[in-house]
Amino acid sequence: MKKESTVKLAGLLAGAAMLFSTASGALAAPPQQASNPFADPELQRMWARTDAPVAAGQAQRSFYWGPGPLSGAVMEDFENGGSNKHLVQYFDKGRMEINNPSGDKNSPWFVTAGLLTRELITGYIQTGPASQQDHWRAEIPIAGDTDDVTAPTYASFRDIAGASISNPRPVGEVIVSTINRAGQVGRDARYAQYNVKVGRPTAVGEFPSYNIPDVFWQFLNASGSIAIQGRISTGRLSDPWFYVTGLPIGEAYWASVKIAGKPNTDVLIQAYERRVLTYVPSAPQGWQVQMGNIGQHYYDWRYKGAGKPTSAVCASQPGPGPVGTLWTQTPQVQLQLGCIASIGAFPTIAVQHFEHGTMFDLIMQVPSSHGQTTTYKELYVLYDNGTARMFVDGYNPAEGGQTYPTAPAGLYTPRNGFGKVWLEQQGVREALGWALAPEDTPANPDFLRFEHGIALKAGSADSRVYVLYNNSGLSSVIDHWAVYNTR
Repeated sequence: MKKESTVKLAGLLAGAAMLFSTASGALAAPPQQASNPFADPELQRMWARTDAPVAAGQAQRSFYWGPGPLSGAVMEDFENGGSNKHLVQYFDKGRMEINNPSGDKNSPWFVTAGLLTRELITGYIQTGPASQQDHWRAEIPIAGDTDDVTAPTYASFRDIAGASISNPRPVGEVIVSTINRAGQVGRDARYAQYNVKVGRPTAVGEFPSYNIPDVFWQFLNASGSIAIQGRISTGRLSDPWFYVTGLPIGEAYWASVKIAGKPNTDVLIQAYERRVLTYVPSAPQGWQVQMGNIGQHYYDWRYKGAGKPTSAVCASQPGPGPVGTLWTQTPQVQLQLGCIASIGAFPTIAVQHFEHGTMFDLIMQVPSSHGQTTTYKELYVLYDNGTARMFVDGYNPAEGGQTYPTAPAGLYTPRNGFGKVWLEQQGVREALGWALAPEDTPANPDFLRFEHGIALKAGSADSRVYVLYNNSGLSSVIDHWAVYNTR
């Protein structure tokens, strides 16, 4: 029997090797094929270790990667040691990558798994250790069927992934926490029937220290049939336990989703850096805990336009003021600004209009320790060509007077913070021209801060709402703007 297993497995691996021998060059956006070759022998070795026994029927468990490659070889942008590309290959449940082809092939980290979960949740594609590209948060169900319109998506975890926790669930606590599509978390005692408990907190030094359910901890530390050099033996499927998944980036939550066409199926979901783990109590033994199809989801998101939202799905909604009303009624603004963020202190807004643009100064008084107040000033320059820049307003009246040029008749020279930026920052004066009116601090302004920018209305007398966007990355840099008339 053991000999028959070895022969069957060797034949399977030989077939995969034949596929590899026909591999073509890398593709920028490769089409999905019915059968794809392994892009590198080391990727084939990685797949075979856990999944060849499953494919050969010698292990009764779910795949770690999938029945075979989902894509061909792909060379993706990645700045690493002077190279601008790295070799990757997609599988149903993940992506394998070789970041340093000249590295030690005997190292267990020669082939690594991509940080797909983080990218799908944040909407940013990592292109190097310190660089990224804009995409969009994936509105793709994180578990279950992809056509389920009520299930939580990757985007639903935006406020959970990486959030600090001061009071993690204690070991032994039965998990009844829930999440919905809007990202709202709650509790439902109904899930106590499954008796899933917190099994282990992440170790010291693994921050934040999210707890891992017992069903997932058992799965991550499981041993079983593995294939090494064409022969089946027994060993740990993931060594160390976080080798394929990475560390958890949030707590585990229950949801009700559609699986294989069956709605209202209970599933426990936990997002990890590289994978998503799911537990379906109603599934057969051996398949109750699985890795989600994140490789398939990510491939479709990155190369086929999947998961592009048509409106922002947010746990919190803005109020009924002019800014909130514009956001609610304008999907384009929703998609670009994202969800509402904490605004801190409500600012005083100063505004001045110029021949070729507008300047806003947001002045915030924030209480600090010992009864003191700290003043923050954000100054924004909006150019007529739709671009924008943000400056810190460093004007200090005690520094002494500036020498201001005299404006032409009917026009004005900006003063104070506006004048300082206008005079001292290269290109601002030339691009804006002269002011059309003196600086104004209008009454009853409206202001909200969002994930990817801010929106403001400069007083009740002005019908316009200005939307200042940040689509340059995770930094707080404002780079373009638009204006909407609310009357």
